[in-house]
Amino acid sequence: MNTRSLSFRLVTWYAGVLTIVFVTLGALTLIFLHHYLESAVLDTQARRARQIADTLLTQIDRSGEQVLAREVEDLYSPEANDRFIRITRAAGSENRIVYVSGEPHDGTFVPAGIPLLSRVASFDRQSVLVRKESLRTGSLLVGAVAYPGLNGLRYVVEVGVSNQRTDETLSQVLLLLAVGLPIAVLIAVSGGFVLVRRALKPVDAIAHKAEVLSQHNLSERLPVLHTGDELERLSISLNHMISRLEDAVQSSKRFVADASHELRTPLTVLRGELEGLAQDTQLKAQTRESLGSLLEEVDRDLVHARIFGWR
Repeated sequence: MNTRSLSFRLVTWYAGVLTIVFVTLGALTLIFLHHYLESAVLDTQARRARQIADTLLTQIDRSGEQVLAREVEDLYSPEANDRFIRITRAAGSENRIVYVSGEPHDGTFVPAGIPLLSRVASFDRQSVLVRKESLRTGSLLVGAVAYPGLNGLRYVVEVGVSNQRTDETLSQVLLLLAVGLPIAVLIAVSGGFVLVRRALKPVDAIAHKAEVLSQHNLSERLPVLHTGDELERLSISLNHMISRLEDAVQSSKRFVADASHELRTPLTVLRGELEGLAQDTQLKAQTRESLGSLLEEVDRDLVHARIFGWR
């Protein structure tokens, strides 16, 4: 393949631009999907924390904190669902953990290692706090809400889940993009190559026809495809140029023929005069030889004039 050909350069530029566009779209898709999935998970954890606060903490003043722990275990089973749940009580500057779930079955995090909120006391009921805690095996997405109790107590419910499933989803999408994008680029480039070859096919036809044109067949013309594009205008312009060249060649031939015709008459007269002089018996031998040479030159000029006159 000629790497300097127009078709190769067009396909190369097309493939490069298409690859950059596809890679950019793929990267933006991953970034958007990552942000969307994490936001959705954080919003879900915040709603679960609000649900626990609205359904269980309303009765904590009557039932007590021990009953609260059993109710959380019975209703939500955080270990079996691989979920983190922690309820913290704040009284002034003192924070006490009322309940914290056990280690999940998948072992993705250790609940005891999740740091407490630093501003539990200032966390009001209307506030919703979401955060991302870094872990050795990934991260924990946590949503937290506050619930005011009696005697100035304040409870904070935290619900979290590992982002392992989110990472797995992103990995699957990344694998799909890694496999699909090269295939898509290959298909698009193949189609672009076919289109470029079809688009440049008239150029090959024009070049082939232009190679066989000469002064003997200037009446022929380059092929014109009525497509309304630049190639059609180029073919028409080249045909106009060939027409002008044909007119110039024909004019040159007519001029040569007319000049040859005009020259034959005086040359014929001159030949007759020289032949008459050559028949004079009184001429010296040297003069006869000079007249013979002149007659030969005139004969050659007459032959040339006839030849140019026939062309």
